[in-house]
Amino acid sequence: MRGIRRTKAGVGLVVLFVFAFAATALLSAAAVATATATAADVTIESATVERGGFAYVNVTIENVPPPGLGAYSLLVSYDPAVVSVEEVYPGDPPFGTPAAVNIDNEAGEIRFNDYIAAEEGPGNVTVVRLGLRAVGSPGDESVLDVTVLEVVNVSGALVTATAHDGVFRIIMPTVALEPASVVLHEGETATLNVTVHDVPEPGLGAYSLEIAYDPSVVVVEEVLGGEEPFGEPAAVNVNNTAGWVAFNDFITNDTGPRDVTVASLRIKALAAGSCTLNLTVRELSDAGAEAMRAADVDAVVTVLALPVNVSIWTDKDTYGVGDLQRVFVSVRNPGGEKEVNVVVKLLTPLPWCPAITLVNRTATLPAGLDVTVRLFAFRLPRLPPGTYTWVFRITYDGTVAEDRASWTFVWKA
Repeated sequence: MRGIRRTKAGVGLVVLFVFAFAATALLSAAAVATATATAADVTIESATVERGGFAYVNVTIENVPPPGLGAYSLLVSYDPAVVSVEEVYPGDPPFGTPAAVNIDNEAGEIRFNDYIAAEEGPGNVTVVRLGLRAVGSPGDESVLDVTVLEVVNVSGALVTATAHDGVFRIIMPTVALEPASVVLHEGETATLNVTVHDVPEPGLGAYSLEIAYDPSVVVVEEVLGGEEPFGEPAAVNVNNTAGWVAFNDFITNDTGPRDVTVASLRIKALAAGSCTLNLTVRELSDAGAEAMRAADVDAVVTVLALPVNVSIWTDKDTYGVGDLQRVFVSVRNPGGEKEVNVVVKLLTPLPWCPAITLVNRTATLPAGLDVTVRLFAFRLPRLPPGTYTWVFRITYDGTVAEDRASWTFVWKA
């Protein structure tokens, strides 16, 4: 398919004449019509391209009621600092190359129109395809603002039309921490990659990044090198007191990678909580030393408290009257200090007294606690025979750590 390329300077009086002729024909046909048709839709597509990239966008007219589309005249406005119109390609039959086209890339607009002579026209049709070139910088965007100058059906009746604009975007590089979500227990470590994606040609040349975090939840242990040609960062500054790390690097190649892991962070979880690793792009430039804007993607680290482990047991499984029972418990708190509630109770086989609570109080478990103690030691009186169970439970922050120890009381002959 061959397109037509026309500039403002090249159109001249011929285009003006065609525009005037087409407009006169459309207005005359509209004057003859006695009724106005129902609303149609005029739409220009959106496009996303790289810096300097090219895209085709369709301009469509849809939902034209019978007897169908006969003629149109449209205006598309855009930001000439972001996008320019390079080509105008024919639409779908019966609409081909527009009867008139006027491109003004200095003002940021293109006007075009066309008509057919037929008893029936299409209800839905792509009337033209525009070839657009990105002339702005990564991250720039422009509305493709379509204005309906006129839409007429084949009987000459004006058709009310609703315009639907498009957006032309130039891809912006993205700097991200990956994975974006990490779950650790206290004391565990993890490695997150720092990646750069969608860098336009000639590729990435240099970066300077900063990552802030809550040093009460996590700390940065080390900044590791990335993929070639980016290795160990040229400079690294870690401040685990204030909660930030900054690092940068550059290459001297004429071209660089377009998608690359530039570094990795090894972090350590200190205490339970949630922490955002807030990434800031201080500087990003391509291999030609041209600065670029970039989107940054943070990561969230969730640190879970290491679970408290509890155990309870007796020195024997079976007891009788006068036997000495020894009850032991152990508590292990591998995480940080915790405020807990401690419950010790005895479950009995007696329906009128199913449970006896001996301990129910709050306590503080020191960080790293690992202790085993004898909780009780006493001689058993005459009890109803059956199975009894000691319950040892510690609760904190909605978490329950529990253990049970069952034993049997018998009447000896």
